[in-house]
Amino acid sequence: MSVSSHDNQLYIYELQNGTLEKKADLSYDTLQISDFNDDQMPDLMIISKKESEMQTAGLYSYADGSLRSISEIDLDPEGTLEHVAFGTLADGKKALFADSGIGAHSMLTEIIVYENGNLKKVGNPSDSILMKPYPLYSRDINGDGIVEVGGMYSPKGYEDAAMADIPFLYTYKDYHSDGSFQTVEERYSDSGRHFYITIPTELHENVTIKRLDNGIHLISTVGDKVLFEVKWAQKDAVPANGTLLGTTKDMAFYSEWKEETKIPASAFHLMEEEIN
Repeated sequence: MSVSSHDNQLYIYELQNGTLEKKADLSYDTLQISDFNDDQMPDLMIISKKESEMQTAGLYSYADGSLRSISEIDLDPEGTLEHVAFGTLADGKKALFADSGIGAHSMLTEIIVYENGNLKKVGNPSDSILMKPYPLYSRDINGDGIVEVGGMYSPKGYEDAAMADIPFLYTYKDYHSDGSFQTVEERYSDSGRHFYITIPTELHENVTIKRLDNGIHLISTVGDKVLFEVKWAQKDAVPANGTLLGTTKDMAFYSEWKEETKIPASAFHLMEEEIN
């Protein structure tokens, strides 16, 4: 179980001679109870603030009536913690995933595991997955029990575009404790219109975006072939020849593309489907 808040207090009691006696207490912002050091006993992984406002991750164990600090590590001092996920890495290691805002709109994900007696951070903090230009939270995107780290990259043709004009492609990757990773999912996402398109594995990093009036094309970077089309309109304004992809309360998403494409219609998803 994980809890995210501020100024929380944990109290540990033991039942002795029919009476509950308080044995330990601990202040924290976020807490997860699990066996992080593989000793078959539950540990406490917490994030808390020091008096300097520096946020730290700490691992604690409880035994023989006392709470003992095992290891502690600082989070990036430039970051403002926005989201925390607890889960496992691709190699089965239990980990803490801390997503922090950096600067005006960037986000840094710090992955923390326990190894060889100490907490350590996994991966290169300057890569385009852990450090991304906009927020993208860590989560188990495919339901396999492994937490994926979200990253993003600028598609071909937008190298000189202003940051706000780039239609970033999102990637979700599984990390191992040695810092290696592999892509689990890639998608184009339109948060304003609340839909996303999953990109087949064989097309990863080979797709770019062409904007249309009230629509987009996903284009192959090899041969400029149209891979997927989605347009949007009011429900009563969808052309008779349009293939419906999905509808919301007021909007319809459809395609008029008649040639076969490498990305199937089933790759289109409304974001509410993922939430529900």
